[in-house]
Amino acid sequence: MNKIALITGGSRGIGKATADMLRGKDWEVAAPSRDQLDLSVYGSTKYFASAWNAAPHSLPLNALILCAGEWFSAPLEKIGDADYLKQFRVFLAHQNIMRAFLPRLAEARGCLYSCLRRWRGDCAVQRSKGGSRDADTGIRARVQ
Repeated sequence: MNKIALITGGSRGIGKATADMLRGKDWEVAAPSRDQLDLSVYGSTKYFASAWNAAPHSLPLNALILCAGEWFSAPLEKIGDADYLKQFRVFLAHQNIMRAFLPRLAEARGCLYSCLRRWRGDCAVQRSKGGSRDADTGIRARVQ
């Protein structure tokens, strides 16, 4: 069976490039669009994870790759509270999706990758060996 990856933000940018690279290496990739998994809507990740985990013969998860993000490139006085709240909801959604898929990742001894956007928006999934492995779950976590 091919390895399976779930990528947030996989429909464009670094997430799409990561999805394309993994597909080229014969991975099965789930990269839900914003219509399928809108991280700025509270509770959407819990619903998505519940549907994935409740599916008959639910699939193992070899990699959870977090690439989605909201970033506002504007002068401080032009960024409102609603913009900051949207960024926070995306951050919280990633926390929720990590917790929801932790059992699936542990079962497959999978990896968790978090691609954090920097100020200039440059970011890449770390491909080198390393990262840390959780002693309880065995999950490797890398943050770039």
